[in-house]
Amino acid sequence: MKITPINKFIQVKVKKPEREGKTKSGIITIDLNSGNAMVESGEVIAVNRNSKVKVGQKVFFKSYCLETIIVDEKDYHFLREDEILAVE
Repeated sequence: MKITPINKFIQVKVKKPEREGKTKSGIITIDLNSGNAMVESGEVIAVNRNSKVKVGQKVFFKSYCLETIIVDEKDYHFLREDEILAVE
């Protein structure tokens, strides 16, 4: 099934946060004190026809901005274009 974003939404593939670490004993830790604790990144995989960002670009955004739709047990993540903090 192909899902196409409308209005000012884009579809992103979210990458796992890189702020995790691991202790010598194997305990996974998360640095919640860093300034980037709420900033995530993802790759644009679909855009609406009037979008300023392009498919394949890496974008940075606040994690709470994502809208998630589950269809056939697959997650689709959407983000409003004006919520993008930076583009790489």
